[in-house]
Amino acid sequence: MRCVTAFRVHIPHVPENTMRAPTILTVVLAFSLAGCSGDMPTTSVAPSRADRLIAGTAVQRPWTGRCDVDAQITGPTSFLIAGTCELAHLGHTSVVTQETIDWATGAITNTSTYTAANGDRLYTNGSGLVVFAPDGTGTATGTWTAVGGTGRFTDASGSAAYAESLRVTGPATASGAYTLDGQLDY
Repeated sequence: MRCVTAFRVHIPHVPENTMRAPTILTVVLAFSLAGCSGDMPTTSVAPSRADRLIAGTAVQRPWTGRCDVDAQITGPTSFLIAGTCELAHLGHTSVVTQETIDWATGAITNTSTYTAANGDRLYTNGSGLVVFAPDGTGTATGTWTAVGGTGRFTDASGSAAYAESLRVTGPATASGAYTLDGQLDY
C-alpha cells in the first residue's frame, strides 16, 4: 500500500520575514513524508553466514571436481601432496595435503588446504583406504569433510566422496588424480 498524503498549506505573505514560508513548508513536508516512511521501499541486506546457520538456512552447493597431484614421502608413514584442481564453487584451485598412511591396513588420514583463485581457503579432513597393485599403481577412496576456512569458507561444512587413481613414480614419489563428489555448505 502506498501512502498518499493530500494537504493544503496556506502560507501567508509576510514580507518582513522571507525565510518563514520556506521553513514552514520544509517542516510540513518532512512530517508528511515521515508519516509515509513505513511504506517506502527498503534495501534488503543478505543475512550473514552466521545468521543463516542460526536460522538453519545454510546454502548447499555442489562440491565436485578433479585434482591432479604429486606426492612425496616425508617420513615412514607421512606424505606431502600438492597439486591443482578444478572444483565447483572454487574454480581453479591449489591444494596442499598432509597425509598419513597405515601401511599394514592401507588406512589413510589427512588434512588439506584448498586455495581458490581469489585467496579464500577451504580446510578439510579426510580418511579412506588405499590399495596398491604389484605394478605400483593404486586406488584410494574415502570421504573428505569441510572444516571451515577463510573468506567465504569461514564456516564451511559438508562432505564429499573421494576417489583417486595413483601410481608410484620413484622411490619416494607418486602422482595421481582424484575426484570429489559431494555438497559444500557456506
